[in-house]
Amino acid sequence: MAVVNLEALVFDRLEPVTVRWFAVQTQTSVAEARSQLQAFVADHPRGIAVVYVVSGDLIHGPSKAVKLVQAEALEDVSQQFVNPVVHLYGIAPAEQLRRVRAKDAYLMTTNV
Repeated sequence: MAVVNLEALVFDRLEPVTVRWFAVQTQTSVAEARSQLQAFVADHPRGIAVVYVVSGDLIHGPSKAVKLVQAEALEDVSQQFVNPVVHLYGIAPAEQLRRVRAKDAYLMTTNV
């Protein structure tokens, strides 16, 4: 397993870190990478923005959706889905993510 210094990436270099990228870099499973990022967030409650991927069937409309959502909006967005599936997508320096407009955090919506 390769070592990745999350503190240096997030706080010094101001880099976002996705679960998938972290799994590849550390040569671990996505589940293990997700667990490690969640632990990092728990240990560093300030200065980190957490982004989740929410997917499923929308309540209002015959469509499925996949959205990237900041932690602050997770509950509101989850209520738009019948049975939302929620996973940690990644983390980023809070000051960097504040500059991203909400529509830029939108991943995709597909009508099925």
